[in-house]
Order: sequence, then structure tokens, then C-alpha cells
Amino acid sequence: FSSSSSSCLSVVCMAELLRHKLYINVKLDVGDWLLQQLQHCVEPIHESVPVLIDDFVQALCISGSAGVDQTTVAHLTPFSTTVISENCHIRTSNKSLSVLLLYYTLKLNSQVELTQGKTNLKEYSEDFVSTLPVKYLLSYCEKREMQYRCIYPRMLKLVVNQYPHLFTPSILLSEESSQFNGRIGLESNLLHSDLPFIHPNKAIQEPELEEVHTVLSDCQSNPAAAVLMLLRLQALPLLSLEKYAHHIVEAVIPSLMKGSIDDRISELFMSIWMSLHGFTPLQLTLLTVRQLYADISLQSRSQFNLDSITLDPLVLFNCDRRAFQCPTLLSILLHCVQMALTGSRNKYSRMVSANVDVLKPDEMQNFLLAQESAAVQLLLEVFVALSRESIDESAFTKLRLIICQFIHRSFVDNPILSKLVHFQTYPTSLLPLLVAEVASMHICFDFLPELLLNRDPNKVVFAMELTDFLSRKYPLQKSLNVSKNALSRLKFISKHRTTTDDNELLLRSLKAVVNLCVTFPSLAEEAVDVFIDISGQDVSGSGKQAVRSVVAGAVNSSERLHDGATTKDLVVVAFRRLVDMLAQRT
Repeated sequence: FSSSSSSCLSVVCMAELLRHKLYINVKLDVGDWLLQQLQHCVEPIHESVPVLIDDFVQALCISGSAGVDQTTVAHLTPFSTTVISENCHIRTSNKSLSVLLLYYTLKLNSQVELTQGKTNLKEYSEDFVSTLPVKYLLSYCEKREMQYRCIYPRMLKLVVNQYPHLFTPSILLSEESSQFNGRIGLESNLLHSDLPFIHPNKAIQEPELEEVHTVLSDCQSNPAAAVLMLLRLQALPLLSLEKYAHHIVEAVIPSLMKGSIDDRISELFMSIWMSLHGFTPLQLTLLTVRQLYADISLQSRSQFNLDSITLDPLVLFNCDRRAFQCPTLLSILLHCVQMALTGSRNKYSRMVSANVDVLKPDEMQNFLLAQESAAVQLLLEVFVALSRESIDESAFTKLRLIICQFIHRSFVDNPILSKLVHFQTYPTSLLPLLVAEVASMHICFDFLPELLLNRDPNKVVFAMELTDFLSRKYPLQKSLNVSKNALSRLKFISKHRTTTDDNELLLRSLKAVVNLCVTFPSLAEEAVDVFIDISGQDVSGSGKQAVRSVVAGAVNSSERLHDGATTKDLVVVAFRRLVDMLAQRT
């Protein structure tokens, strides 16, 4: 039946039986009856159907509650995973049944979560739900809004609540960009009549699965054939392309890890992967992650599931290190990391909401923030390691941009994360890169005054150097105010100078302040006063030579400094020449 049916008396009656628990006295297998009704549903879906499913799920939760005589409700059982998986898949002809079974699955999981501890009913596992075409069916309903108007809003709410990682802005934008570029590329390819698989007014013939796997596995020795195969696959409708996902990922990723692969193959693979990700993201993510762990046994790889990844997203950074050296694989890996982090935040937050005895709400938020900051810190460590390896300059530039884009998106999604990462600090050699490439670094001005007041000299100097680089890029009134705070902390650094390492900290802070004076000439006079004030403490040995080198280099001094020069001598000479230089520039 459908919304155009003249009668749906049986549905209304069964809904009343479920709602008022009258099914206890009726020896009827409600599950079988409901499945039969769902199988006969056609578009447009009747508004009573989702209500019936809601009542059935509610009855299941009540029947599983403590104190209920299970012998009286033995005939009230949830649908088996076999029944759902056999009827809810992409290539089924009965799309209405698939949509309704997906709605039932999501509704049951939501209801079990809400009644946590009050019912013995078990929810469907995340691994099982990941095999269902969630995003495809949601998109299917969206395109046929009038036929599914009574169920689409309900299902969208359930999907967003349970799987928000499918809808993060960065992932949606990437998918949209990939689909647009893929269409442009496909239209360009269709103009080339020399492609053997393209014939005017004819559908593209689908290749055999074995053929796809064989050709793509041999992409290093025969790249031309692999490019043609990927073009052929790219031209297929997504509904047809989906069945090749396993073979494409299994064949191409190992070749990408080996390196020396045709750029055209990498681009086509990335385009196809992103298209599939917008179609069946959960299955593709799991399949990809398992392939990125090429250095462990098949048995260990199979232990990776959606639940384990969302519980510990940082495990993804333990994959084959070669994945970090390939721009295509790194981009894909970070998409998976982003999904896992968002899924993890949602999973733990729901556990707290369901009063699961794990952590208190504030402790949970701190834990999740620490987890996300650890991901950024690990990525920064990856970049430092990459800079020490012999990687092609073009590939290294792409890797750098991919990492910086991920960090930028992370900071935009959660500005507090930026504060935590910078309070933890990282190698100062990365500051020029991050300030130049991460567009959201300007938000650091909001917490730099607080970081400058830290009692740890190392963090204070880190903050001064960060202020220096940010002020060069953003010479604004706000950065001038922060620069004044940085200048005032020189006395703190000077007072805590007792070892050679502390001398190094003072030198770094001197250099930062000199650069700030170049950016903001109005600071020069105040800086001279501060330096004269702290110059009563001599710097001896290697420290004095380093001070001489830094200050002289900063102001391009040609004056010869005698060996007995004190810190005061160095500062006065340096800043006199600095003021002269600034005067000449103005």
C-alpha cells in the first residue's frame, strides 16, 4: 500500500495493538506480519508506516524490559541482521523496503540508547550498520522528497544524531568538489573518440571484476591500461561503480605505497574514491583502513572495525608509514581520521548522555579535546619526519599543503583546539610554515596574551616567536598590543637565565623582539629601554658570542664588538642602529 491507498485499516489496527500492549494476548508473530506489510509498501509511502515502525520498536523495548514475562512476548522479536542485509542493499529493486528497513534499524538503535539499562534489547552493531547503504538511501529519499516526505525528516534526524561524521563540512565540500571535477573530467573524456570503451548513444559496458583487479594490480608496469580502466570505471554510474570498490582499493593502494606511479592514476583513483565515499562512506572507510595496514597479517587487519576505530581514532596513525609519503594516500587517510574523530566525539558524548558510567561530562570533553590535539601533534611530528627524508619536492609540497589544510579545518571546527595545541607547543621550526599555510592561525591572537603570562620560560619564548611570525603577516592594532605584551616578558626571561639552555632562550627572545620592532617601529624606543634595564647581567662564554651574532645580524651591524662587551653594550649598539635603520626606511 501507499499514501494513495484508500484504506490501511490493518496497519492502524496493528499500531493500536502495539501501542496498548494488546499483542501480549494475541498469538501473532508481529515481526513477520510487519515485514510482509513493508514488502508491499510502494511509493509514495503512507504516513502511517513510520508510525507503525515506531510503535513496533517501542513495543520491542518494553518487551525486553526487566519484570516482563518473556513467555508472553516470545512472538515479538526484532528483525534479524540476515533479513535486513538481504533486503536493504544498493542493488535491490525494492528501494522502498530498503528505506523502511534502514529507518527501522536506526530507530531501534536510537530507542535502545534512550532506554539504556532499562531493557535487555540489543542494538545493531556499528559494524553491521556500516554495511548498509545509509548515505545512498538518504540521498535516494532526498531526491524523491514527495514520495518519502513522511519518513525522510525522521530518518535524516536519526542519521545525523548517530553518524554526524558523514556530514562534516570539510568532507561534504571535498565530496562536492570531487564530484564536480569528476563530471568535468568525464565530459572531457567523452570528447575523445579514441577511447575504446566510449561509443555514441551506447551505455558503457561494465568490465568483469577479475579484469579490473588484474589490470589495476599491474598499474606500475602497464600504466596506460590502468588509466584506461580507471577512466572506464569513472564513466560508470555510481550504482554500478560501487561493486568494484573492493577491487579498486585492494589493487591500487599497494601500488601507491610502492611509489613511482603515474600521476594520472593517482588523480583518477582519488576522484573515484571520493565519489564512492559520498555513496557508501562507512564501508569504504573500513575497507581503505584495512588496506593501509599492509605490513600486518590479514587476521590482524580483519580485527579493524568501525567500533574500534571510533573508540581510538589515533590508531590510524599506526598504519604503514609509506601512506604518509604519498599525497593521495595521505589525503585519503586524513579523511578517514576526520571521520573517526567526529564519530568518536559523537560516540562518547552519547555514552555520557545515556548515563553510561565512563566519565563525567566535563571529563569527557577534556578527554575528547586531548584526543583531537594528539591527532594534530602526531601530524606535526609526521611533517618533521617527512622534512628529514628524501622526498620529491613536488610531492613534499603537496604533503605540506594537505597537512596544513587538515590543521586549518580542525582549528576552524574547534577554536579551543588551537589554544590547546599551542599551549602544548611544538617545534618552533614549524612556525613559519603554519603561519604561512594555515589560514586560521590568526585566532592565536585571542590567547597569546595568556600564553605569554605562562610561568614556563620555554612556553613564553615560544609565544614570543609565534607573535613575531603572526605580526609580520598581520601587522594590525591587535598584533601590536600582543607585541607589547611580548616585549614586557623579556625581564621574565632574563631573570630565569641560569644555564646555557636559558641563554639560548634569551637569544631567541632577543631576535623575536628585534623583528617585532622592525614590524612595528613604534616599539623600538620602548624596546631599547627594556634591554638597557635587563643588561646589567653579563652573558659570558658561548652565550656572549651568540648574542653578538644574533643582534649584529638582526640589525646588519658593521661595528666591531670587542670581546669584553657586556649585554648592555650589545643592546645599546644594536638598537641605536635599529632605530637608524627604521628612520631611513620611513
